[in-house]
Amino acid sequence: MLRKIKQNYIVLILIFLSVLTILILQNFGFKSYSRYSTDTLHYDKGVVVEISNEDIEYDKELKIHLGSQDLKIKMSEGIQKGKIIEVTNYLTKTHNVHAKIHMPLIINIDQPDNIEPYYTVYNYDRTFSLFACAAVLAAAIFCIGGGKGLKSIAGLLYSMLLIIEFLLPAVFSGWPPIASSIICAILSTAVTLLLLNGQSGKTFSAILSTMIGMFFALILFLITSAMIHVDGFSSADAEGLILIHEETGLQIKDVLFAGVVISSLGAIMDVGMSVVSSLYEIYHHNPTLTAKDIFRSGIEIGKDMIGTMTNTLILAFTGSAFITLLVFLSYQVQFNQLINSNYLSIEIAQGLCGTFGIILTIPAASAISAFMLTRNKDDPVVCLSALPAIIHIKINISLQPYRSFKAPSDLRFSHRLGYGNTYIKLKFIYIKLHLITSLFVTMFFPSADCQYLSHDRIKIALYSIRHKYVSTIENYILICKSF
Repeated sequence: MLRKIKQNYIVLILIFLSVLTILILQNFGFKSYSRYSTDTLHYDKGVVVEISNEDIEYDKELKIHLGSQDLKIKMSEGIQKGKIIEVTNYLTKTHNVHAKIHMPLIINIDQPDNIEPYYTVYNYDRTFSLFACAAVLAAAIFCIGGGKGLKSIAGLLYSMLLIIEFLLPAVFSGWPPIASSIICAILSTAVTLLLLNGQSGKTFSAILSTMIGMFFALILFLITSAMIHVDGFSSADAEGLILIHEETGLQIKDVLFAGVVISSLGAIMDVGMSVVSSLYEIYHHNPTLTAKDIFRSGIEIGKDMIGTMTNTLILAFTGSAFITLLVFLSYQVQFNQLINSNYLSIEIAQGLCGTFGIILTIPAASAISAFMLTRNKDDPVVCLSALPAIIHIKINISLQPYRSFKAPSDLRFSHRLGYGNTYIKLKFIYIKLHLITSLFVTMFFPSADCQYLSHDRIKIALYSIRHKYVSTIENYILICKSF
């Protein structure tokens, strides 16, 4: 347990500080404002126990029931808990809740002071169904993904916590939407990827790649929004935003930018992690690759992702606007009218800029991975740990350093060359020949007779083995503890 905590201390610190900051801001930093008073309104659960009267008919064209129902409902929570109330349920084309016996419903209770409460059917009680679907999804993620699946769920919950408890209240309170969304994106990306892949060069490369892609998407949206003249005032809810602004200082103009960051974050993170992970795996199997080779491989991998991820983001925006587009079609909206409308202009700009971020994430991830993998090419730890085969050398502590050098057999230098999977967690020590001192020798060679071995003799003895893998390590000795 302690080992896992040590391995993930960064992500634990981030989560702790995030939660602590949110709690402090909720009590002292965020502003509270409501356009309407809802003190007299309550939405409570109830169950239909009787349908006393029903006057409905089935519309074959719309395939819905229309009319009214007289219901008796037993309240299961709230101020009327345990009571049986009578409600008239009206089924219309826009509000169509067809009640049945034992069906759970949400009842809207309007109860001003000293006035008899007024009851209406709000909607179906979907709470259990939604949580059941979420539970099935979580179970599927766990069954297929195992521990990483649980970590992905934890990352998702953390991201939702940031959006609901930090980003929305912050923007609502007048904080800069761009800065707030960037902070949220950085924390969400860092925690999610650290949870999934741990503290490694691969993870940090993916985080940096995601942030670069997000930065380019944001910059392009700033430029695009200025060119097409759209901002928060162009949105359909501009009137409501203006009223909030008057009370809390909400920065309406930059609200759209926060939406771009959040909507495209998942896709950009996916691309960044996929490219980086692929390149690290390629380098693991072929550590002789140069930075140029790694970069080219990343671009080739990214080419296969561009089409699918681009479609994913564009179609996601299109799907969210599908109903609106149908309404536009019904009104025979002309092309110039449609393409220059505020609504469609905003949707197109968000989709294009998010896609642009995805595309630029690919070369960013390739370049960062190439740099991270090859920056310590001469470092024995980086170089040798990536080898698909490693050398196990056991030294028989019987060398006579005072003798003149002869063949390794004369020096009784015994060796064993074998292959070891680098996925196995071995305890390696990499020593550069010219850095070997009596301290190192004493530490790893228990016999005092070996303290005075010359560097040259060790080097010659190793190279005299003339094994193909010896040539790959150049001037380095790998000493592996047996276990």
